[in-house]
Amino acid sequence: MSESIANVASKLGDRDQRRVVDQIDTWRKQLINLARSNRLLYFRHMRMSTLEIAYGPDRLVEVADRLLAGGSWRFYEPPRSDIDEYTDASDRRDREASEDELVTSKTTARDLGNALRALDRRATQEFMDKGIWILYLAAGMLHWTDPDTGEQAESPLVMIPVQLFRENPREPYELRRADEDVVLNPALGVKLAEFGVELPPMEEDEFDLAMTLADFDRAVASQPGWEVRRRLVIAPFSFHKEVMYRDLLKNEKRVSEHPLVQALAVGAREGSDLR
Repeated sequence: MSESIANVASKLGDRDQRRVVDQIDTWRKQLINLARSNRLLYFRHMRMSTLEIAYGPDRLVEVADRLLAGGSWRFYEPPRSDIDEYTDASDRRDREASEDELVTSKTTARDLGNALRALDRRATQEFMDKGIWILYLAAGMLHWTDPDTGEQAESPLVMIPVQLFRENPREPYELRRADEDVVLNPALGVKLAEFGVELPPMEEDEFDLAMTLADFDRAVASQPGWEVRRRLVIAPFSFHKEVMYRDLLKNEKRVSEHPLVQALAVGAREGSDLR
């Protein structure tokens, strides 16, 4: 630590300490995108970068638990769009999905293949370029209404990191868990805090999806028209800045007491060596 920075830290009074805390709050807020362009807050389907799992609430936990336990899922391949042209009528019956296959919102094999390749390419490229993993399985969606504007929105709740894996381009994709942490939507917690709604904490050591979603049910029960919907969606989400926000919020006292942070926030002052 330089002597000039130490001088700034040692001469801070209550008023300047408040300035440091205010500056940290400003820096923190600059990390968060609360605009409608943020899909973590205002989710919307994109044709080539969103894949919804077409299961009801009864299988949501089963799908997530297998991934969390280190297992994998294959994807049920719908019939080809050109099946009527090339397939005998006796063979046109749709095959039932097996127990280890995920049925998605895609209705043709071509659409499913295109979506999986697009998601895989985007996630891989983002990781190679920036070292950030962006592909997640969103488990649960909060359907909510902005109290200020009356606009309706949907936001993912539990974010499970996933990857699309295959041995070679001729093999079908499998869905596996990626080597990242399971987190609650960090941007949603920031946004709802503006309305006085606090999201429940997540038990990291013994994560239970069913219990977590039930906690969400109770947290929003007093909000008219708000609902936790049991849905599963695979999509790219980026929230590394929101994680930094939560870290700054959780450790605000320690950060505000650091001499370097104090020097940056207060700046040069009379009687110090800071230039």
